[in-house]
Amino acid sequence: MKRYIIHKGTVAILPDYDKFGNENSVVIEKDRFLHLEKRPRQIIKESFQEMGQDYRGSINGARFVLKRRNKIPFAFFAQDDIVLIPVKTIDNKGTIYLVSSHIQEVDEIPKGAKVVFKNGVAIHVGMKKRKLNDKRYQASHLKDEMTGKYKLWKKDALAYDPEPNEVLMISDNMGPYIVDCGKQMKDQ
Repeated sequence: MKRYIIHKGTVAILPDYDKFGNENSVVIEKDRFLHLEKRPRQIIKESFQEMGQDYRGSINGARFVLKRRNKIPFAFFAQDDIVLIPVKTIDNKGTIYLVSSHIQEVDEIPKGAKVVFKNGVAIHVGMKKRKLNDKRYQASHLKDEMTGKYKLWKKDALAYDPEPNEVLMISDNMGPYIVDCGKQMKDQ
């Protein structure tokens, strides 16, 4: 498969190394596994690009909403509940990207956590249960904040709203323009 775009059925993207040490990926979907000859981050960046979005912009937006800088969840499509949680592999050699909405439960294991997905598949990750559950909470908060803002934007409620009955002065080189928002005009 030459091209893969993250979608609602994407559960996780894991690194997989061939016999030469090249990093490839295994994508877990709801009902199948795919092996791709691309690194996980490359799949993510290409998915953002294909959908006309910006990978770095998503991370910067998540930093703004979550008020945190590093190793934070970021949204691919918050409206469709596709928020990615980056976690280390159990051997700390690579990064796994979990789609938060597909996680059913997290169990503690000696060197990290066991993540059980809603489709019954389980994987081990190099992050403790408590910390991973904190990342799940962050992902949920990020999704809620972004979908809430999206709903306001869709209703046209995020635009600047002047105070009721306020008179706005707008001018350019040709002269002033006065916009009356319901208040009696005063002499200029």
